[in-house]
Parts: sequence; C-alpha cells; structure tokens
Amino acid sequence: MTNKKWLAACLLMILVVGVALRWSQLERKSLWPDELFTLSMAGHHPLLPDEGMLWYERKQVNQIDDNDSFLTAKAAEQSPPLNDLLEKLTVRLFGMTELAARLPAALASSLLLLWYAWFAWREEDQPSRRVLLWTTLLLALYPSLQIYAQEGRAYGLGVSLIGMGGLLWMRRWRQGASAWRPPGSGELTLLTLACYSHYNAALMVVLMLTPDAWMALRHRSIVAGRRLLVVGLVFMVWLFLNAHAILFTAEGGAAWFQMDKMDRLKATLWDWQTALFGPWLLLALGTGLVLRAVRRQTAPAELALTPNQALLRLACLVLAYLLLASLVVSRAGMLHPRFYVFAIPFVAVIMALIFARVRPPWGTTALVIAVTAIAWPALREARHA
Repeated sequence: MTNKKWLAACLLMILVVGVALRWSQLERKSLWPDELFTLSMAGHHPLLPDEGMLWYERKQVNQIDDNDSFLTAKAAEQSPPLNDLLEKLTVRLFGMTELAARLPAALASSLLLLWYAWFAWREEDQPSRRVLLWTTLLLALYPSLQIYAQEGRAYGLGVSLIGMGGLLWMRRWRQGASAWRPPGSGELTLLTLACYSHYNAALMVVLMLTPDAWMALRHRSIVAGRRLLVVGLVFMVWLFLNAHAILFTAEGGAAWFQMDKMDRLKATLWDWQTALFGPWLLLALGTGLVLRAVRRQTAPAELALTPNQALLRLACLVLAYLLLASLVVSRAGMLHPRFYVFAIPFVAVIMALIFARVRPPWGTTALVIAVTAIAWPALREARHA
C-alpha cells in the first residue's frame, strides 16, 4: 500500500474488470416488461405537454394512457423520476433501443467504481487505503451490481448514488461524534439525487441523515439544520405529486404475491442473501472469526472511532434498512432482492474492514482469489440468465 505504482496497477486492473463486466454485451438481452415500461415513460410521454394535454393530472398506474404528459404518467407510478428523465436524454441520442434504456445504469455503475478508486488513490492513511481498495474490488465484482448495471431500471443508478454519497458520509463520520461536522453540499446533492431514483434509496438516506439531524439539534447548528431542511423540502415536492400512487401501492394496489407470514419471512431472508451475496458474507464472517482467534484485531489508540466500532455502526445501519425496507415491500405485496441493493455499498465496506486486517501478502492473495472464485459463478449466471 506504500508503493504508488503497485496501487495504481491494482486500481487500474479492478476498474478494467469492473467496467468491462458492466459494458460487455450491454445490448444483448431483450428488454423485459419493466424495462419496456420505463422506456415507454421516456419515449412516449412528453416532458413539455403537447397541445391540449394537461401538465399534471392525478391518475393511478393502471389508468395511464398515451395522452398523458410525462409528469402525469410518472406521478401515477410508484417510483421517482430521475432514471426516466435520464432515459429521455439517451432515447433522444440513441432511439428506443436497449442501449438507450440501459445507458444511465451502466454509466452510473461505472462512475461508482471510479469514485471509490479515486478516493483510494488519494487516501494517505494506509489502513483506510486498504479498506478503500478492498471496497473497490468488492463493488467491481458484486453480482447484484453487475445485474442492475445492465438493466434499464432505477436500481443501478440509485445504488451508485447511494454509494458515492455514502462514501462522503462515512468519511465525515469516521472520527466519531466528537469530530462531527455538518454534511457538505456535494454529499447532500448525491443523496438528494438518490432519493429521486427510488423510494428505498430515500429510506436509506433518511436513516443515514437521522444522526446528523440529532447532532444539528444537539449543537444548535443552523448550517446543518438549513441544509437538511433543504433536502427534505426538495424531495417533498415529488412526494406531494406522487402521494396518491404511494398510498395505492402501500395498500397493495400493485401487489404480485400472496403468502402467509412464515413463507414471507423465508422469502425475505432469501432475498437479503441474494442481494447482499451470502457466500461473501460467510467468507467475511469466517475471516473475522479467524482474525479474532489469532488476536489480529488491533487498532491504533489515537483513533476516535475504531474499526470495530465503525463495523458495528455500519452493521446497525444495514440491519435497520433491511428491516424497514422489508416492512415496506411486504406491505406493498412486492418481494424481490432488488429492493435491498441500496445497502450493498455499506455491506462492501463492512467486509472490506474485515478483509483489510489480513496483512501477510499470502493471506491477502488467498482472500482475493477466494472472493473472485466465489463470485465468478454468480457473475456468469447473471450474464447468461
């Protein structure tokens, strides 16, 4: 980690592999119904209404027709509009094609890798650099991220924005509450855009910024309070326009399953491990137990927030998100792994905090081989499903 040339070579190799996985054969698969629905929003509903067309009308998703403006049609659906707006731009450039539908997700997913690689390159603290390098590798090979980087829906865009804003959030909190400072404009811009990508991303943002709201009150920080209020007001605009569709979905209006409680619990746990990739979680858990057994989990005494404390707090954030998101999707009658992908950047950092403690070169090499070997079958399945 002290050799810049070696670090540059590692980061470059990770980026080449990660970006290649996201862009290779991007147009190969035919569009599936949800992608077609999103593409129709981008291609068939004008942002500026045609003559005789209303700017905005309250409708439900099953009432959308070809004479609706973009605002009317999108507000009738149960997700925010950012991805659809970006697809409007790509449709104008590339037509109604698979490339146009999937380009926003592929670009955002690639930018996520570049974001983490850049921070790893700039980081001067050696332990933090190891964590960032491991996180970049895990994000590059994460099977779920590969799937949604090549899908014309909001998930790839949303998880990328959460990951980028989340890194700024984690760096701001890494010295603990004693060194707290108000969130910056760049961080809040990324998190606000994440809110406009998907409601589950917005749920994660609420969980992330709740401690900041508490600290703003505790320190009577006008700056932090004003910035958080602006984020809330900006997103409230869309919540007002989309409230009727949210209530319709929350009452099961778009539900696609009926299960008893036990089957629903089993399906939810399976979705968690599918999205977060259970085999890696088991590898990280096993590595942590071995490190504990050989007493390798030491940390510099000067750190205000130790790696163990950071790991525990991130785990609490992820668990809180999983539980709340499960309640939301269960009530709506929607079960699928994609609703939990917004926790992936934080899970990747949790695993990186463990893997980065393996110091012998042979141990690090063995872990890299294990991570790649375990992910490869899932990556191959994702590409050929």
